[in-house]
Amino acid sequence: MPIKLHGLLSDNMMMQEGIPARIWGTAGKGQKIRISMAGKTAQAVADKKGDFEALIGPFPYGGPYTLTVGDKKIKNVLVGDVWVCSGQSNMEMSVSAAANADEEIKKAKYPKIRILTVTRSLSGQAEQDMPGNALWREVTPQSIAGFSAAGYYFGRELHQKTGHPIGLINTSWGGTRIEPWLSIEGFRKWERHDEEVKKYAQKFKKASKRVDMSVQRVVAQAAAEVQVHTDSGNAGVAMGFANFDLDDRKMETSELPGYWTDNGYEFVGAVWYRKTVNIPENWLGNDLYLSLGSFTDFDNTYFNGESVGFTCKDVPNFWDAPRKYVVPAKIVRPGKNVIAVRVFAHKTHGGSNGVMRSMNLSVINKAGKGEIPLFGKWKMAVEKKLPRLFDTPGGANAGVLDSVTPTWIHNSMIAPLVRFPIKGAIWYQGESNASEPQKYAELLPLLIQDWREKWNVGDFPFHIVSLAGYKTADPWPELRQAQYDTLRLKNTGIAMAIDIGEPSDIHPKNKQDVGKRLALSALAKDYGKDVEFSGPVAIKAEKKGTRIVVSFQHAAGLKTRGFVGKLVGFEVAAKKGAFVPAKSAKIIGSNVVIDAGIPSASYVRYAWDCFPDANLYNGADLPAVPFRMKIG
Repeated sequence: MPIKLHGLLSDNMMMQEGIPARIWGTAGKGQKIRISMAGKTAQAVADKKGDFEALIGPFPYGGPYTLTVGDKKIKNVLVGDVWVCSGQSNMEMSVSAAANADEEIKKAKYPKIRILTVTRSLSGQAEQDMPGNALWREVTPQSIAGFSAAGYYFGRELHQKTGHPIGLINTSWGGTRIEPWLSIEGFRKWERHDEEVKKYAQKFKKASKRVDMSVQRVVAQAAAEVQVHTDSGNAGVAMGFANFDLDDRKMETSELPGYWTDNGYEFVGAVWYRKTVNIPENWLGNDLYLSLGSFTDFDNTYFNGESVGFTCKDVPNFWDAPRKYVVPAKIVRPGKNVIAVRVFAHKTHGGSNGVMRSMNLSVINKAGKGEIPLFGKWKMAVEKKLPRLFDTPGGANAGVLDSVTPTWIHNSMIAPLVRFPIKGAIWYQGESNASEPQKYAELLPLLIQDWREKWNVGDFPFHIVSLAGYKTADPWPELRQAQYDTLRLKNTGIAMAIDIGEPSDIHPKNKQDVGKRLALSALAKDYGKDVEFSGPVAIKAEKKGTRIVVSFQHAAGLKTRGFVGKLVGFEVAAKKGAFVPAKSAKIIGSNVVIDAGIPSASYVRYAWDCFPDANLYNGADLPAVPFRMKIG
């Protein structure tokens, strides 16, 4: 029987320096396999099932080598540092989609940086084999365009500053929450497991019933090969679904946010949602701000029968792009008003995939007038049904597995990697969990510990990207605090990106600075380099007379950027009062001295907003870490 090696073992691969390399695969029962590389040898014997495994090495930095496994030869092997790059769309965003793409791609010639992208896939059980046809490649202009920009710029900086060969494994998926990235063992360790698992009980049950022997894996195809439906046109307008005066009382009721395909509707195509809202009299005469979260995949949105916006395939990451539209004052009626949304789902799932807090109606630039929540019950009507298209046609779990349910991504995109030794991991995720920062504060440390147990190479380094600035209704400051608090775990680091966000785009294009800041954290903490890796970190706030003095670490060369030299971003509050901007703030040495402007200030905070005006930096041009604390 011919030898078959695991998918991670291929030409151009990167082995981890200093840790014995695991070589594994299948062969004939009882077959002996000789393994050799760089003067070292090992031997394996296939067991009754034909599985074999052996360790060889460890090896120092170097190469290229040829790895011989029986009659197979794996060429152009390097020994360096292997990093896993994971998260949601901001990790997944490719070099070609990020800033300065043409120039970056043109100069991407690094034969000692190796890259591999794990195919999007799902499974109800932990898999051993790689999904799809993932291959190691050298970094060239031809190979780098579709690879993770944050991952590449991180790896490039490490390579340039250390001279070490660097391997990067991109396993990421846009729009995903953290729960699917946990193993079942890790998920069970969550103190909320018993209550949380009830949310997914029907999905687990449905999946288990629709299999023969085991839960079938669903593997996504390459983007160019994905089969999708084309929208043949908006017929719903002629059917009256957008009309203000349509009698929709007999229509079905559906909960938003939520997928209609998770509620027993086994089709995609065009579906209409309608909701009646009552507009307060003091809102009349004002333009309104309609925030609907995100839809899968495209939408046309109407207010009282008038089109107010749409999202089509030309919008980057359309499947999770926030729908935010302006409703002109002239079409707003007193009392009853009707919002109608046509959603066209072109492949597997259809519906609303946002969060409740992101669905609301308000008056533009007049927060004091409040807002009308839009989540909950909507009327629903079907314009056109189309068959769901799955990546494994006819598979036992077509229409069952999804990228939301806990463990189902880990099973297929992490579990196959854990026998392959690594140096560490970088993580850019949190946007999809931002409405629940307290849960995230529990889940992120759990994920780190879970992965470390699975890889079994010690407490490997884990570096996090703190969420970039972005205007949203979700509590991003609290989520950032949850991310920062994870530094209580050993061998962890964080890269602040609060100053490189974009107010109306959840996917900032500047991934070069993200990669550099991740690399600074790793260079200082994992490679022993004498570099500043953190922006200023507040350690205490105390009253001195009528002033408040905030002391900082990582404060060499404290300075401001922009705002004509004025230091902004500091707010204060009395014990039971609301936060208000400080009257003034000045840098004195490694401290910031604040004139509160209010009596009895008890609390101080900095950059505590989704997209803050804040400009405190240190001499390394790294932004200060947002904080809130009690004044001592």
